[in-house]
Amino acid sequence: MKIKIITSALLVVTVITACAVAKKNKDVMYVKHGLSYGKCQGYCYKEDTYTNDDFVNYQRPNRPSNEFPEKLDSTTIELNEWKSILKNINLTDFYKQPATIGCPGCTDGGSEWIEIATSDKVYRVTFEEGKPSEALKPIYSALRKL
Repeated sequence: MKIKIITSALLVVTVITACAVAKKNKDVMYVKHGLSYGKCQGYCYKEDTYTNDDFVNYQRPNRPSNEFPEKLDSTTIELNEWKSILKNINLTDFYKQPATIGCPGCTDGGSEWIEIATSDKVYRVTFEEGKPSEALKPIYSALRKL
């Protein structure tokens, strides 16, 4: 009998926690993933923005250039793609990350970032190109697949 009560209690706590995480992720307004190089020619700054219905890709050079004009492309995003992004976000873990991880942009390496905006907070984590923290790997992998 005690085991059934404990099991039931754990199940209720798990469901409540899962619902709370799901609700928080529904409050996500956008997710950005970007990459930038300090010493490069061409399109050195690239940023993708995902919302529940849009995907926007922005690219620009480091210096104004007729050869490389700014680019801004937009398209609709499928609901299943947005849900895939949301299911890979753990806001609690994301907010625990320092704003900068490692030495992004050092030694001619690139800087990458993930930025998440909710209805009450915008938070960005910047890291060395291709080196997200363990906590960022699920959302990083999901964004790289799209």
